Amino acid sequence: MIRAELANGMKLLVRPSAISHSVAIRFCLQTGSVHDPAGKEGLALATGLMLEEGTRKWTGKEIAERVDYLGAEIEAAVDKHSTVLSASALEADAEEILALFGAMATLPVFPRAELEKVKGQLATSIREERHDTRALALRSLVGLLYPARHPYRGRGGGTAASVRSFTRGDLARFHAERYHPRGAILVVVGDIDPGRVRRVAVRALGRWRKKGDPGPPAVPDWAGPRRPAARSIVVP
Repeated sequence: MIRAELANGMKLLVRPSAISHSVAIRFCLQTGSVHDPAGKEGLALATGLMLEEGTRKWTGKEIAERVDYLGAEIEAAVDKHSTVLSASALEADAEEILALFGAMATLPVFPRAELEKVKGQLATSIREERHDTRALALRSLVGLLYPARHPYRGRGGGTAASVRSFTRGDLARFHAERYHPRGAILVVVGDIDPGRVRRVAVRALGRWRKKGDPGPPAVPDWAGPRRPAARSIVVP
């Protein structure tokens, strides 16, 4: 594994492998659902899903068409602590994929029409969760483990009310405040020269600069439950 750090604080990990002519790319940003503002649960997820829906350089349609033409695959995923852009592509197309990732992560425009579609998808997932016994059990467990206002207690997928409230301004503000090159990690594995990856990464992401560091979310002091307790929860 070859490690490097760009001038903006972003880390680069490259693992050369000649198993095939394809490469796997992961771009991890240190922001997730624990950073959702109060009353805006699910905002990190919505922001992550909207990254491929349009940038200042390319529309969402142009991104989708280009990825399809290359025979590549890209995906955005959000968990508690991170937002990850993933791609699989041929080694020859790695430079173009990294250029797309650079624009998606740093220059998203969050078009309103596409935001309404994403909000609809999240609302559908929330409704379906009401009939998912595993999801209901997990939600009940989290409610027992963490106190009110603890970031781990929040619902990463949002609530019906929070998702309805999302605006383009909410996403743009979250992106401006929480997306930061410091702490971001770009991982590339495949039949590719590490020096080339570094040069491409500098072109795609090296000019991304931000002052300060957003830091971790505030976590309230909590010593855990005062005493063991039994509680019955009926899952319909």
